[in-house]
Amino acid sequence: MNSLMDYSITDLLPDSLTKDAFLVALAEAVEIELKELYREAEMISNFYDVNRLPEILLNFVAHQKHVDFYDNALPIETKRRLVKESPYLHRIKGTPRAIEKAASTIFGRSKIDEWFDYNGDPFCFRISVESDKHGASEAELISLDKLINAYKNVRSHLDKISIYLASQGGMNFAGCALAGEHTIIYPWSTTKLEGKGNMRFGAGYQSMETTIIYPA
Repeated sequence: MNSLMDYSITDLLPDSLTKDAFLVALAEAVEIELKELYREAEMISNFYDVNRLPEILLNFVAHQKHVDFYDNALPIETKRRLVKESPYLHRIKGTPRAIEKAASTIFGRSKIDEWFDYNGDPFCFRISVESDKHGASEAELISLDKLINAYKNVRSHLDKISIYLASQGGMNFAGCALAGEHTIIYPWSTTKLEGKGNMRFGAGYQSMETTIIYPA
């Protein structure tokens, strides 16, 4: 779809007006101002498209949206997720889900266990974090503690942090199949003999009778 930037107002003027130098100059001046306003409006609209914002503007938007836990040293993709999820996190702030969601966004998959899940002291909780992007240094633990304090309710108290270091990698599998055929070729041999010729058959019969005459 074409936008205002693709058109020239002077091209839209009828022939009767293109002969008036004043009107042509006026149209060109109006076109310059309209396109400048269009560029400014486009820049403003980009503030709502977090995926397209440059990092320096993203930091300002995070401040404007009151992202509770935001660090300029975070990777830019993590910053984008925090800014996009900020309205939702504000709605559920003070709940275990808010802590889990925020911690999962920055550190890795997280799970909250409340005091009645492990027979702990009332209004205490503990959190387990599966970290595949961060370590377990003192600075990381302090950062995680700040995040928890930013999203938990006032009456709840952190009892324990468990960090499980995980790694991700790819596994390559390969397979090979070999097939063959074993053929034995024997020397040629005669398997059927056929003879042709004339056959004659003959038969004979002989009969003999003996008579003995005795004296009278």
